[in-house]
Amino acid sequence: MKKRRKRTQEELDDIAFEFMERLDWIESAWGVTTKGEVDLSTGRAWFVITKPGETSGISVECDAEDFRITDSSPT
Repeated sequence: MKKRRKRTQEELDDIAFEFMERLDWIESAWGVTTKGEVDLSTGRAWFVITKPGETSGISVECDAEDFRITDSSPT
């Protein structure tokens, strides 16, 4: 894990908001359920993606600032 400068509380709040917005996008675009949380003291995050009707899903831990959704269309 790369070393980061200490982030301000305002930066962490913004990072957490963007992270949760990305989870909302995943839900609407993929038709799945997501649960997630950002630790506002560290910026670390976790999320779970679950398909409809399933009881288990994929669980991911990451730095909320590093969580990206990329365009997968061919270039």
